[in-house]
Amino acid sequence: MAPFTRAVLIVSTFLAFALGTSDSLYANTIYFSSRTAWQSAVADVTTEAYETYSARWSGRDLGSNINLGGINYDHSLPPGLNSIFGIPRGYISGAAYHYGTSFLQWQNNGAPEDNRLTVTLPDPVTAIGFDYGQGDGAVRPFVIELGNGDATTVSADLDNFAFFGAVSTNAFQKFSITSELFPLLDNLSCPVSCRPIPEPISLFAWAGGLWASGLAVCCRRRKLGQ
Repeated sequence: MAPFTRAVLIVSTFLAFALGTSDSLYANTIYFSSRTAWQSAVADVTTEAYETYSARWSGRDLGSNINLGGINYDHSLPPGLNSIFGIPRGYISGAAYHYGTSFLQWQNNGAPEDNRLTVTLPDPVTAIGFDYGQGDGAVRPFVIELGNGDATTVSADLDNFAFFGAVSTNAFQKFSITSELFPLLDNLSCPVSCRPIPEPISLFAWAGGLWASGLAVCCRRRKLGQ
């Protein structure tokens, strides 16, 4: 294979992998709906599964601002009848998938349209992943806002937990989830370390440099062969 052709193939393969394993690519953040794809971009993941924060046979009201395992969960704003609940396996009525795991659920009965949970991690990270669902009613949008200013909107799945993942070039320590009708949070994963993900501009600059290097090698060999 000629050097120029080999360089083009390398560039194409790299870009296909970088752009094809994520769902949305923005200037600073890549969003994922697959935990497998998200974990391929991060390393040393630790996960909070919320197995110990509920009563044995019933949900537990944890208040509107609680620290669990070093992670802070704040549901105090906007003001209202705010509660965060620890829900055990097999307790909640509704979809069958609720019964197989423990999770957090929150609700603001005073302003359900602005039902926001703000999560503060122990240290800044460049990636976050979690399962989310809905406790009741029709499918509602979930607005995810990262502490670095990036935000996106996703939808729940009434038949199973959905996955949300983000990998960003800008670190953040907080993120918020806003949704109506008893949103659910499970398996919150944070990487201990994360391989940096180049911004799209950096990707194309790198690709251009590799293309130019391949072209230079090809031209040099042609001159030597004359």
